[in-house]
Amino acid sequence: MIFDCFKKHKGKETFKTPKVEIVKRGLTDIELSIFSEVNRHREGMKLRSLISNLHLSNVAYHHNQFMIRKGNATHEGFPVRLAQTKELCQNDWMGEVLAKGYSTPKGVLKGWLKSKSHKYIVESEMPVFFGCSAIYDKKGKMYVTLLFID
Repeated sequence: MIFDCFKKHKGKETFKTPKVEIVKRGLTDIELSIFSEVNRHREGMKLRSLISNLHLSNVAYHHNQFMIRKGNATHEGFPVRLAQTKELCQNDWMGEVLAKGYSTPKGVLKGWLKSKSHKYIVESEMPVFFGCSAIYDKKGKMYVTLLFID
């Protein structure tokens, strides 16, 4: 599925960046725990601790809502999220890691570290900021989106 704002024209991908609806909400305990687990892991690797960014958490929240509607963890629409973060945060790089169905922040991190591509992002020297969303679907499965930017 291609987002309405993301279309191919003569072999080039173009899109109009949709505005991010600001959701006024604080970070949940599980989101704060995921931040802590990721930073603890990074510190153990002698990498800088990352700073929480509410704009990124908001973009992550909307992506989680999309994944729950689809019923699957997916990186679909990544170019749209990248454009949104560039507009909000003026970043040059973004990494994204997803999880579905884990029950604890430690489990989420363990899952990411088992994936070569997710591990690379979690352990990258590039990011300075990160944002997180962790929400549950109607069946109680947790969906997590963690965005990293420089």
